[in-house]
Amino acid sequence: MREIGGPNVEWGSQSMVDLLIAERRFQSEQIASRRNLRATWALAVATVVLALATVGLIIATVNH
Repeated sequence: MREIGGPNVEWGSQSMVDLLIAERRFQSEQIASRRNLRATWALAVATVVLALATVGLIIATVNH
């Protein structure tokens, strides 16, 4: 069967492409996961800041 493509054909190249795609997908998922983690922390911090600001506004309104 190797005579069909001659010496310039690398047999098993599909498995190499599949492996490359799997590695790229894994890397992309890691990057997306890190971005989601950062976004989640940013939203959590923003929520705490907004809650503190709301409490501060309520206290300021009650005192006047």
